[in-house]
Amino acid sequence: MKKNSFNKLLIQVFLLVFIFISNVQASASCRVANGRLNFGKYDNFGADNAKTVGEITVICSNMTGDVNYNLALMNANLSMSNGKGGFIDYKLFTSANYTTLWSETNLISGTIKNINGNGIDVKPVYGEVILLNKQRMSAGEYTNHSNPPQVKLSY
Repeated sequence: MKKNSFNKLLIQVFLLVFIFISNVQASASCRVANGRLNFGKYDNFGADNAKTVGEITVICSNMTGDVNYNLALMNANLSMSNGKGGFIDYKLFTSANYTTLWSETNLISGTIKNINGNGIDVKPVYGEVILLNKQRMSAGEYTNHSNPPQVKLSY
């Protein structure tokens, strides 16, 4: 049997962000920066799912105090394509042991510290390629979102 390998199995997470501002922190303006996950090269005949750790960043300006925030993942069924008919399914987790799926109810939470009206907070995001359907997978570079993450930022 010939082994297929994925070259640069790269998942670049572009986040669609919905912002909800609370009355207490109405003067602050916050956004989510583009996040990235890189699974590197991966052998699709391997027994294990590919795992990696990425980051998600929240940036605020016009702050008058510290800002508490939550990030919800609005769609849990995520996939990428290689543009040649190959698809890869993956999941995002909030826990380092890959047991707590990031979702609308399992949130990533944090506090952005006000430093002269601006602040930034970086949180880890744990990604795992799910080997549900190897027939959909083929060698190549996976960078096209067929179902990208949609993140809701509330603060």
